[in-house]
Amino acid sequence: MIVRISSTIVPQSTAKLAVEHWRTTILPGYLASQGLIVVCLLQRSFVDYIELMMLSVWKTQEALDQFLQRGIGFVVSESSNDIIQLEGHTYDLVAFHAGSAYTWDY
Repeated sequence: MIVRISSTIVPQSTAKLAVEHWRTTILPGYLASQGLIVVCLLQRSFVDYIELMMLSVWKTQEALDQFLQRGIGFVVSESSNDIIQLEGHTYDLVAFHAGSAYTWDY
């Protein structure tokens, strides 16, 4: 399995808009992709910004490559100069163990 992690940094003033954009525009693109196992959106705040981190797990590198070729990116507004898109990174998933409280009821 393959894990992809990418981050976007947005001003706190646009964080709600960015999360809504992720839910309505980006998430459907992930969910329509063959080979996707799970996708999560994480967030943390620092100073006046919010980092939004996307973590996705894929069955194969080929499935991830097909998704990346579609060019789905985290763009809240084409005119926004205060959004920082960090380069994504890909990892091989070496181990995964679910704890006793494991559930996907979110």
